[in-house]
Amino acid sequence: MEKSDLKGLIVEWRDCFERILEHANEQLRLLDTPDLNWEQFVHLSQKGEELQQAAEAAGEALRKNIGEREYENMFKVEILPIAEEANRVVAEAIERIKAEFPKVTGDLRNTKNHLKLMNAYYGMQSDPQFAYYFDEKK
Repeated sequence: MEKSDLKGLIVEWRDCFERILEHANEQLRLLDTPDLNWEQFVHLSQKGEELQQAAEAAGEALRKNIGEREYENMFKVEILPIAEEANRVVAEAIERIKAEFPKVTGDLRNTKNHLKLMNAYYGMQSDPQFAYYFDEKK
């Protein structure tokens, strides 16, 4: 393989990991928003899986061209610092989610209890017990 093609594969591989790091930081920023949108977070998680697949594909293409030993050396120099930082950011995001989860479940429990009370006192979800037909006397 030509040197320029090899350099392109290396750059692509590194760019994939830099995008993973940027993506992890984006998830962390989303967790910092006051009105957290969980649907957006799920969408970001799916995008993260796509980025990981792209990084794996780029790494595998590079491994085939340079061999296992050179690949491992290059990983330690080029990728490992970025991957460790991304791992740290993801771990922080996981801890924030764990901290947020009891609050969300508490809010859901309170909402469910509120609906029960509304139904008990005001009959919001019950059908009225009125007859809808008239019986004529002869």
